[in-house]
Amino acid sequence: MKKLFSLLTLPLVTAGLVACSSDEGTQETHRFEVVESSGSQSSAQSSDSAEESDSTDREPGFGSQPSGLKERDAEDFRATGFRYETTVAWGVRSPDGRVSCSLHEGSQGPWCFVGFENPPILPDPENPQWEANMVSYIEGAGFFPKGVVDAGDQVPSQQLEEGEKVDINGVIFEAPSADEFTVQVQDHHFTVKDGGQFSADTYPLKPDTNGYAPVGTVCGETDTNFGRQKVFVQTDGTNCTTAMEIVDKYVNYEWDIKEVNTRGILELDGWKCSHREPEFVETPNPYARRIHCEDLSGIGRVVLLDAAHPEDPKHSEN
Repeated sequence: MKKLFSLLTLPLVTAGLVACSSDEGTQETHRFEVVESSGSQSSAQSSDSAEESDSTDREPGFGSQPSGLKERDAEDFRATGFRYETTVAWGVRSPDGRVSCSLHEGSQGPWCFVGFENPPILPDPENPQWEANMVSYIEGAGFFPKGVVDAGDQVPSQQLEEGEKVDINGVIFEAPSADEFTVQVQDHHFTVKDGGQFSADTYPLKPDTNGYAPVGTVCGETDTNFGRQKVFVQTDGTNCTTAMEIVDKYVNYEWDIKEVNTRGILELDGWKCSHREPEFVETPNPYARRIHCEDLSGIGRVVLLDAAHPEDPKHSEN
């Protein structure tokens, strides 16, 4: 018996994207549970006096305090010109130009191109853009990073200056400083500051209470022949608990000489793991192979990427 020899993994392709718009984003459905933040539900059984007392003692929510920022008129950001004679839309840009948001009348929230310093990794197997380059709003769920090839026409944007804010149809844009920009819709928000550092109330992505997770969630880490690797969800609804169990069995599997194959193909408990290229790599390329494990029923899939540099292919080659 012997351990499987090291196989070549794949350089991550990081270009391109799938088309996306704010309207499409609001219609997305998820097979994973959206977990509400603590304190979001009030007790229906509390007395009026108790509610009043509680409301005075409770910590203020995000954006509930006066910001001290100068209020701008939404009309300053409304798009003009021939293309917008019959369409009402707005474009807002951060002071440093890292974030540019488009918002159309009737949409639930904006979609924003973002110059991330450390882009979130979203390894959709059929999308060549694994590094996020934008953030979109999903109604009822919040803001989520996305990687897109073509997001369609962006609304011409006007710059929101340092120390200013603007409320456009309930979407609040704030620029407390030249290097900080926040977008808020109801109870959800995201911020880009400190040279492109991204944060949001929905990020980092996490499994729900049953272990199910969306694309881009890191289920955990594991040691492999290629070094320490992160286990990334590739399809919405993957169960991280199950996936980590399968990955652990695969990387620690004792191979019989008759089982050894160049792609490391192995079936385990209804899952199939192997070293292979993602679907968008049309020509076989041994340097484009990474460890993938997928549920044979089609409802779960993960890929292993270098823990220290998941965005950088050269750190994963052997």
